[in-house]
Amino acid sequence: MKREYEMYQFLMEDFRLKHGLKQAAQGSGAGQKLALYEPADGSWCAIGKLVSLEDASMHYAIEIPFDPDLIPLMTGYEYCSAAREMDPEQWLMLVINEKIRIDTYRTLMQEGYDRFRRIHPVQKRMASHRDMVYQDQAIPGRTAIRHENVPAQIAEMRRMYKPRRSLPNDEAFCFYQQAVFMKNYREQYDFHGTFFNIHPVYRMMTDSQLRGYFSWRTDLMENGQLGEKTPTAFLKLYVYELLHLIHSNASDTFEQLCAIEELYKGSDRLFMIELHRWINDFVIYYQLDEKAVSRRFEAEDVQAYRILADASRDPSSHSDEELRYAVQTLAKERIERSVFLRDNAEDAVNVLVRAYQMYVKEAQLQGRSFFEDSLCNTINEFYKMFSSAVFYEREKPADQEVWIRSDCIYSCENGTWSRKRYIMTDSWTKMIGEADRLMRIACGCPKKLQPKTGVYFDLKILEEAIREYLKEKAEAAKPVINIDMNALSSIRQDAALTRDSLLIEDEEEEEEETEETATEIPEEENDDTLFTKEERYLLKALLDERNLSEIPQLQGVSIALLCDEINEKLMDEIGDTVIAFDGDEPYLIEDYMEEIRELL
Repeated sequence: MKREYEMYQFLMEDFRLKHGLKQAAQGSGAGQKLALYEPADGSWCAIGKLVSLEDASMHYAIEIPFDPDLIPLMTGYEYCSAAREMDPEQWLMLVINEKIRIDTYRTLMQEGYDRFRRIHPVQKRMASHRDMVYQDQAIPGRTAIRHENVPAQIAEMRRMYKPRRSLPNDEAFCFYQQAVFMKNYREQYDFHGTFFNIHPVYRMMTDSQLRGYFSWRTDLMENGQLGEKTPTAFLKLYVYELLHLIHSNASDTFEQLCAIEELYKGSDRLFMIELHRWINDFVIYYQLDEKAVSRRFEAEDVQAYRILADASRDPSSHSDEELRYAVQTLAKERIERSVFLRDNAEDAVNVLVRAYQMYVKEAQLQGRSFFEDSLCNTINEFYKMFSSAVFYEREKPADQEVWIRSDCIYSCENGTWSRKRYIMTDSWTKMIGEADRLMRIACGCPKKLQPKTGVYFDLKILEEAIREYLKEKAEAAKPVINIDMNALSSIRQDAALTRDSLLIEDEEEEEEETEETATEIPEEENDDTLFTKEERYLLKALLDERNLSEIPQLQGVSIALLCDEINEKLMDEIGDTVIAFDGDEPYLIEDYMEEIRELL
């Protein structure tokens, strides 16, 4: 406990002197609370006190402002916890532990101060009369704070730092301009100093530190080796350059970032957490290929989810076939559990597709998305690309949506990034279950199911989808009879030509033919005769039950056509069909034989 108290006192005093802060105390003894604040405006920068942890142990702790995106990551460490005095979403509590290096706390406190400075811009400090000490002092020249023999390009880079307060991210803007200017700079310098900073940028470095950094970078670019003892601040500064694509294209830069992560994975844990997230953001921000995505994320096949989500926003975005694929993919497991749906899987999928389209249409009339509002728990949260890095966005990114998994979707709309999660609820399985129940009723299945409880969608729409589908299926099952009227006309013409040619050829044979049966055909016919000659020959042969192939006058004539014409003529006379068929063979219906004899 004594060692921790000494560390606590050192950190508070070191922080106060380093940044010229004032100190205010409340209480006394072990329970005393110390606040360090900016004398210019009274803003608190750090709060120290003795706290009791969940295990009832007592520890000294220091609360500091901190990046909200990193607080959830940091609270997983044994020396970090959620703030108690201040807003836990904006402040972090450092628990002093003698097992932790004191430099770790100093680094995090510097991170907190940098965060504080971004929230509270530097203001001119007004010293009170009692703080003022009047004495003769030499006015230092401009070059007094510079390193001797500063290279001209470094000096010029320093002069480039002209923050534009109108920009929300002017620090990053200045850094980017300087990084581009120093892109090809090479240096050979024997640097023996150190450099610590949570958000390192060129302006925070001394001339010696700058020359040391650029010398380290030169060796890296020429030899391709990252020194194992590289200061984290140097490495982070170089990563900032890579995030801006200062040295190469996106694909090559991605490989460099991955190599850095692999080599330094056992070093600064906080930096490794940041780097891991930055590389993932890099893949999304610069729209790298699927191979890069699969290296950084545990991806899944999300095509089915995307189709249903897109169709819920725009029903015309996907074809019926694509919708069938999506529904079949997401409903497969539930369909397999039902004997009825498994035996009628195609019908089940088609019904669900139709129902989904109808539900989407109904939801759109209400200004809703059926997929996002009825089938899923949808979580959409703001996301900052390259959070906690010094990054200047040179141009507004295009609107896009990158699906990694159904619960990890990066979306950019009008330059603002968000991360969305779709978590399918039991509404989807209940919808399939109700389709199972209602389809059994509609199809007359003897085994019925009980209605599902907690169904929050309109079952009437599902019933209508089933009814419409089954009706269309029944219509499609009816045989289709197509009558080609042109072909029928051609048959009639051919038969007429054949008939005329046979009549001419057989005129002499008809005069010599003797009667061989009991039924005679009158030799004299007038224009009022009901039947043609071929029809009379056919009726005579049928009355006498003769083989039609033996009648010369019927050779080459369409028997079926003659029978149709006779039936048509006698429909008015007798009111019924008189010639029927046994296979291809025609015969006279016995009830009408006498009437036909009389007509002949």
